[in-house]
Amino acid sequence: MPFTRVVAVDADGKNLRLLSTRDTEYTRGFQLFGGAVIDWLPDEDGAVLMTRNYVPGNNTGNVTRNSLARGRLD
Repeated sequence: MPFTRVVAVDADGKNLRLLSTRDTEYTRGFQLFGGAVIDWLPDEDGAVLMTRNYVPGNNTGNVTRNSLARGRLD
């Protein structure tokens, strides 16, 4: 079953960072879509606007259904 994750890396190939939401031991189900960059925000160094997928979890304060949200990440 295919899945995607969005990552960022420095120009020299170091400092790998996951931009997709992380799964935890409470996550119910599988997260197949890691998100997508909507805008590279060229005037803001090191920031992007992207969609991120959220999968429900079994702990208090977690989302209760699958959802897709947008947000600015630095």
